[in-house]
Amino acid sequence: MKRAIEPCETTGYDPDNLFRGGTKMVRLGSGAELAIKEFNLQLPDPSGSSVPTRTLSPGS
Repeated sequence: MKRAIEPCETTGYDPDNLFRGGTKMVRLGSGAELAIKEFNLQLPDPSGSSVPTRTLSPGS
């Protein structure tokens, strides 16, 4: 995610407006749960608002 955030900063975009983070709990086969970090990538459209486009998980 750092590699995606750095170019946003250098082009003048606020990464906090483009990358919304969260955690999702995933149930494993053993019945245990694992917390997975997710990021929702929001790209600005020409009108200036943000439009959600894709949910990213580490490794995707």
